[in-house]
Amino acid sequence: MTPSACIVKWVTESNRPANIVNDTKLQNIFTAGQPHAIIPSVSTITCDINALFTKCHEKIGKLLQVSTKSPLFTGAINWLLGLFWAPSLCD
Repeated sequence: MTPSACIVKWVTESNRPANIVNDTKLQNIFTAGQPHAIIPSVSTITCDINALFTKCHEKIGKLLQVSTKSPLFTGAINWLLGLFWAPSLCD
């Protein structure tokens, strides 16, 4: 995994802003063992996050299109919606 990909993964999983790469202390941590390491810019991180989102969005869309054609899926959705709209037993 590239350093940029590792940073994108960390930023997205930790719910951090992309501009955290401008933090001086974080840059010191990145370059502590490798003084010549190149830290990607905020625009690179943002672009990578957007590209990753687009790719995941397309993949999930394809998965949902395939699964909605399955009779099992349609039946399960109808059953779940029936449960959701059923009168509550706690009333």
